[in-house]
Amino acid sequence: MAKDEISIEIAEVLATLKRELVHAQERFREAGDGGREGALEALRALVNFVDCFCDDEISDLLQPVYELGLAISQRGNGLRDHPMLAAPPSTRGRPSDRREWNAAKALASLAVSILLNDKSDDGARNYVACELTKAGFTQSNGHPITDATVRTWRQDAMQGDVGADGSVAAFYREYQTLPAPPDGFSAQAHADQIIARVREMFAHLRV
Repeated sequence: MAKDEISIEIAEVLATLKRELVHAQERFREAGDGGREGALEALRALVNFVDCFCDDEISDLLQPVYELGLAISQRGNGLRDHPMLAAPPSTRGRPSDRREWNAAKALASLAVSILLNDKSDDGARNYVACELTKAGFTQSNGHPITDATVRTWRQDAMQGDVGADGSVAAFYREYQTLPAPPDGFSAQAHADQIIARVREMFAHLRV
């Protein structure tokens, strides 16, 4: 093929790409779907442009682009989000799942209840707060866990709606049925056992 013919062919391919990208941009700006269809159309135009050169090596290198197209088309269609667009895991010491968070609060509250056999209210709450902080946990807003934090959790556990599925109060009632320790087991040791359960059950939620 002559050089001029190649230049003409490339010019035609580029012109086609430009037309397709212009149309994709128009759909993107309509944004009825957040621009998803326009973005997909633009990706298809770019892939088609590369395919015109019949270069298998370059086509193989487009795998990330194919995956991006799949992820965009999948999003919002009732399917689980493609890993590429999934929310990153939390890097702070707090559960992303409200039920998990409430379960942790309930166990912490139970530890306080157990410690009240040996300590004052303030002493019990302080102990639990310090142990959870040492283990790398924080409040849901990223602030440190304090005795005031644990007091609020305990209020939710003792006064919350027990009938609400996944509530702190519902979990607290459930955890109250945990087997009692053997005779001679101190309140301190029992509470430490409960706190250890928080650390184990929610290890993935720590800072």
